[in-house]
Amino acid sequence: MIVSKTGSTSTSATTTSSNKRLSGLVSGLDTDSLVKQLSAGTQNKIDKQAQSKQIAQWQQSSYREVIKALTEFQTKYFSTTTSGSSILNPGFFTSTAIKNSSPFLNVTGNANAAKNMVVTKISQLAQQASFTSMHKASNEAITTGALSTSWSPNNIAGSTMTINYGGKDYKLTLDSSVVFNSGDSVSKITDALNDAIAKTDGLAGKVQFSVDSNKVTLTADSKISITDGTESLLSGLNLNKGDSGNTISSPVEANTDCFFKNTLTAGSTLDIKIGTTSYTLTIPKDTQISSDPATAAKSLQAILSEAIRSNTDASGKLSDLHDKLDVTVDNTGAVTFKTKDGVSDALSITGGSQNLLQGLGLKQTDGTISNSGTVDRSKLVSSYLGDTLAGSTLTFSLDGVKKYITLDASDLNSADNDYSTPEKLQAYLQKKLTAEFGTAKDASGAIVSKVNVSINSGKLSFETYKDTTQNGVAVGTSVLSLDTCDKSGVLGTNGALKVYAGETNRINTNKTLEDIQSNLSTPLQASADGTYGIIINDQKFTFKKTDTIDTVLKTINNDQHANVNITYSSVNDSFSVAAKNGGSASRVDIKNIDDKCNLADTLFGTVPTKDTNGNYIENSSAYSLTKGQDAKMTVSLDGNANNAIEITRSENKFTLDGVNFELLSTTDTTVSADKPIKFTADSQTDKLYDKIKSFVDDYNSIITLCTTKINERQSANDKYLPLTDDQKAQMTETQITEYEKKAKVGILNSDPLLSNLCLNLRKAMTDQVDSVKGALFEIGIATKANDYSGNGQITVDETKLKNALTNDPDKVAALFTDSDGVAYKMQSVINDNIKTTGGSGLLVAKAGLDNSTTYDNSTLTQKISDYTKTIKDLQTRLKDEQDRYYSKFTKLEQYISQMNAQSGIFTNFGTSS
Repeated sequence: MIVSKTGSTSTSATTTSSNKRLSGLVSGLDTDSLVKQLSAGTQNKIDKQAQSKQIAQWQQSSYREVIKALTEFQTKYFSTTTSGSSILNPGFFTSTAIKNSSPFLNVTGNANAAKNMVVTKISQLAQQASFTSMHKASNEAITTGALSTSWSPNNIAGSTMTINYGGKDYKLTLDSSVVFNSGDSVSKITDALNDAIAKTDGLAGKVQFSVDSNKVTLTADSKISITDGTESLLSGLNLNKGDSGNTISSPVEANTDCFFKNTLTAGSTLDIKIGTTSYTLTIPKDTQISSDPATAAKSLQAILSEAIRSNTDASGKLSDLHDKLDVTVDNTGAVTFKTKDGVSDALSITGGSQNLLQGLGLKQTDGTISNSGTVDRSKLVSSYLGDTLAGSTLTFSLDGVKKYITLDASDLNSADNDYSTPEKLQAYLQKKLTAEFGTAKDASGAIVSKVNVSINSGKLSFETYKDTTQNGVAVGTSVLSLDTCDKSGVLGTNGALKVYAGETNRINTNKTLEDIQSNLSTPLQASADGTYGIIINDQKFTFKKTDTIDTVLKTINNDQHANVNITYSSVNDSFSVAAKNGGSASRVDIKNIDDKCNLADTLFGTVPTKDTNGNYIENSSAYSLTKGQDAKMTVSLDGNANNAIEITRSENKFTLDGVNFELLSTTDTTVSADKPIKFTADSQTDKLYDKIKSFVDDYNSIITLCTTKINERQSANDKYLPLTDDQKAQMTETQITEYEKKAKVGILNSDPLLSNLCLNLRKAMTDQVDSVKGALFEIGIATKANDYSGNGQITVDETKLKNALTNDPDKVAALFTDSDGVAYKMQSVINDNIKTTGGSGLLVAKAGLDNSTTYDNSTLTQKISDYTKTIKDLQTRLKDEQDRYYSKFTKLEQYISQMNAQSGIFTNFGTSS
């Protein structure tokens, strides 16, 4: 089917009648067809723009097909100058390989040089100085902070204060690890703010908070002002937004009560039983409790009454509790629950969250629960260990095996499984962990729990059993971690357990030097200036308390002068140090930076020292030491074992006359001057021929792809333009596919970009290489003579190329890899067309890239965008035209309708007469 360029399109505003249009109901006119004809001029413009856009998209796709082929070709053959698969690398053209059957060494490289070498002895392998510390770096326990049965939650962590200094705003944020407990001094907060200042460029050393007689002062070396801040933080410090001056002082003492929450915690409940029916009374979370006693009493009366009124049963429907229960709270804080008049069933409060039981004074000292009590506001807004943990699940991992420890809500306050106090929690977790991870024999043969939980001064410690001995001392090799909790408020320094998620019984290298203090077996001490330093192989390193252990290790390991790698083994809980190179000259000298800082002692314990001769002293109880030494190999370079000489190298990998050696072990009696290790050259000509032939085939594929696009054209009598949507609607999918296949023919006919690409690729392959004074045709790689139909494709004369590879491999390599060789010329041509850095290549600039992550400003992309905009504008104009015509036809219908009605009146009048 031939479709002319005047075909219509449905890329337009709709011409379907709507309920606001009268489409010839009265006049009998085909209004839709008339409107479509009247607006055909604009519709034709849309058609032409849409067809032009489609052509541009096809051209873009066709260009990108070439870009993809060039990119794949470049990746395969031009990746780097050192890759063995890169044609830029002379190693690509190695036509011989070294044949070696010895188990004592590996050999690669120049086969011609290797066949003249014989090895008579490998007396020593190189090794770098290293040591592994026996010092246990951690305390081998997961230790929580001091736990409390109840506490007043603070909301200070994450609070902010914005101060303006020198005309610029600086936002200070209190770290999430900041913990403020009841009774703490306000200086704990100002110290945290000073830490934030010390980390802020522009403020450090110029601004400082101080506390005197519980009053806070902010001083600076020039004018400063407070522009914003968290309300609780500013109120607690008694500072205000807008305060300014060189010195800003609070007029009264700090009010640290502002740092604590004044709301009920989530899950505040009372369990109530009336007769045989049980109810759970729930108070909404974050319910405010006023600090004023009278106000608190009134609000509690309203809060409890509303909870009774809105109480629901298990199905979510309102229960009958509001018909049975009353509560009163008087101005003194006396609270009483009682049944309503006429209810004869007995009332009892059977349980609930501790903040309500304790805060309402219902729980007695003997553990019984009363129906009345006196309000204690501080207990109402407190959090309780048992309540916070109830229903939570902790995830522990032991040597990679995960177990889930659930603190069942039903166990709380039970006779045997209660966990409402730190001591009871210790026993509860021990039982659960033993049940999950089991028991085992320790180093002494005793049956013990694999995970042991202990408590000291309110702090829980989780340790693994000692499964082996080291220097006569029982040690544990298992790694335990507390990974996660499915309930908020449990983990974290402000959580109920006061321990980080992810905490382990080993060194967590992601922790800062400040945070890891509690995990270390040797307390870490800083220098007088507060920094932590260490000297390694005469190189000094200094770290801040906010630097992580990982930062310490990477900084040292990346320093070329220190020349060491430090690693940490979580199994052994110890650090190891190994020199990177140097052989007999390699060193692992480590010491503290001064007499105050003990970073070296903390990480390594006792480190190797040297005797008066400069040799490291063995100390097996403190470390396992490896002394540095050089590799020694006896080799002859002329094939005569009697001329062998001993060479010394600092590493086991080295190169001699283009031959790469890797020593694997010392030789035994099977190798000597009489029985030396010999090497032979193994021809790789066939493999190299195949590699070059594959390169040429891939090159020809690109030439074929481009010349096909350049030469193909549509018949002068058969002009296929892109289909419009209307035309597609009249065709099957198969017909559309076949048509568009024909329409795409010649889309890049005689394209100058592709023509120049082909020309330049051919020149790169066929021009003379001046540095060699030769060309590829001399080794059998050339265009076929007088073969004009081949479009410049390259042929390979197998006999001629293999002969060149055998007799003159260096020339073959030079023709490709010299700086003016074929490979570099071709790489230049490819880069000129598809590079994306330092400007875009010609094809990329024309068509852009598929799935590009950067802005595409290519010519065709911009052109397509322009067509899209023009089409959108024309569609808007078309809709306006059609609406205008429909409006006129609607009026016509109305006029005709009115005339028909009038005509009907006259007709009826005449009939009645």
